[in-house]
Amino acid sequence: MRRVMRVKAQAATEFLMTYGWTVLIIMIVVGLLFALGVFDIKTPNTCYTPEPYKCLDVKYISLSNTLTFLISASGIDAAPAVPPKNRVTAVSVNGVNCPPVISDLTQAEDVAQQPTCTLAVGTLTKGNKFEGTITLAYQKYGGNPHTVSGTFSGAAE
Repeated sequence: MRRVMRVKAQAATEFLMTYGWTVLIIMIVVGLLFALGVFDIKTPNTCYTPEPYKCLDVKYISLSNTLTFLISASGIDAAPAVPPKNRVTAVSVNGVNCPPVISDLTQAEDVAQQPTCTLAVGTLTKGNKFEGTITLAYQKYGGNPHTVSGTFSGAAE
């Protein structure tokens, strides 16, 4: 009887040791993969603005703390409108307001424009995620002044 118990105990111990080493090796491999950045998911830069504007791209450069948009338009009045003119009126990044962006977007229908804003020094570092809102003012041909708000997000470069 004792011999049977010893055999069962030995079998259980060998089973636990074999699978224990296997689990340990798998944990080490997964840890190395994380350390090498295999599981780092890249955050795409996205930007959305309602019509008549179309936000094509957004980019945050951490060295200069500069946020740049690429914006085109359709159906806006090319002549400077009565205030608010066709321009970016406000930008907020992670809850921090940028200084007012004075960027005339009256030509955005012909060529996409690149309005920029500069945040306080040290706001974001490379790889940090950002998100925010952008407010644009416009006037359609023969119409009244309007404002629209869009959203953007991405990772600092």
